[in-house]
Amino acid sequence: FDTLEWEWGITPTLEAQRVQRGELEAMGANVPAATVLQLQKGGSGDETVQVWDSLSIVWYEFDVTQPPFDNPLVRQAVNHAFNRERLQRLLIQPTGHFYPTAVLGYDPEATVYAYDPERAKALLAEAGVSDLEITIPIWGEDQGESQQLLQQDLAAIGITATLQQDPANENEYGAKLRGMYPVWPRGWGMGLPDPSELYNSMMKTGAPANYGGYSNVEVDRLGAEAQRTTDPAVRGELYAQAEQILLDDAPYIFVGVRQWATLKRPELQNFTWEPVLYQHWDRYWLQG
Repeated sequence: FDTLEWEWGITPTLEAQRVQRGELEAMGANVPAATVLQLQKGGSGDETVQVWDSLSIVWYEFDVTQPPFDNPLVRQAVNHAFNRERLQRLLIQPTGHFYPTAVLGYDPEATVYAYDPERAKALLAEAGVSDLEITIPIWGEDQGESQQLLQQDLAAIGITATLQQDPANENEYGAKLRGMYPVWPRGWGMGLPDPSELYNSMMKTGAPANYGGYSNVEVDRLGAEAQRTTDPAVRGELYAQAEQILLDDAPYIFVGVRQWATLKRPELQNFTWEPVLYQHWDRYWLQG
């Protein structure tokens, strides 16, 4: 390219329409899920829609310092109650893991929570919890589609969830979230594609973004040992063990990995996207 013209302040829906009309050559990886489903269903025509795996994880985080979610049985029950497969239409790959699939230490054989409402009810009964009422925030201008699905699934096991729009977000509140909400949605886009980022930021005791107050001495030990280890295979095994303990402890409602969708015109050649640096405009060209 001799020049690039870059525009900000356009809503994603309007931006996608402008690409389809030929007014823009491409848009970044923020094509609305509804637009992606519509284009995939009807055929993309002159434009090309592509869906890419990312290193951005999504989950819900419990306040594990206060009842009822200081009890792992209750946290496990909620994990079994949430049918995360329904989030695929929101461009979320519902792996049920905390780690992204492409990161060292991701174990596809790890034990994750199957959707099992009856098991969820049994765990709540074992914990002695009934008629539970909780509030779940919807951050900023988010539409709360995931929260609405969770609300429905919790109602099926006897938990009443009230959704509350909050103009802030989880990172503005930080550890102040403890005591404000019992559970809240979270997301994290990895800048360093290594599990040490997740361990140091959120998993270990006292980590700066460990807002829910989770702590496990064995997770702390495994993560610290992994960071001292230079053999990638050994490091991967240590981090896999740490994630399995995290899964068993269930300080989160485990969801999966966000998928990003791009939209471009057919004349834009060699278009690629990757999950750390995104687009590489220096290696694309226009045909014709």
